[in-house]
Amino acid sequence: MKWVLCGITFALSVVLAVGTASYRAGNAKLRLQLEREYRSIEARMIEVRRLSLRTAELATPERLCDRLRDALKGSKAPQQESALWQ
Repeated sequence: MKWVLCGITFALSVVLAVGTASYRAGNAKLRLQLEREYRSIEARMIEVRRLSLRTAELATPERLCDRLRDALKGSKAPQQESALWQ
């Protein structure tokens, strides 16, 4: 009887070890996925900052005045602005 209980205890400890290892592997996989998403979001934030600075640079009063003059003359300058966002 003593050996049967030792065998069952050993089997349960092996099952517990395998279960713990698989649970940790799942956590590591999810952690890696979260890290990738975080880096993707960081890259998007950098791009948004870059585009906002570019927009601010293009929106200076002198440039706006030049664009208005071009628009009044019938120039195609406003179409170039949409190309910046694409």
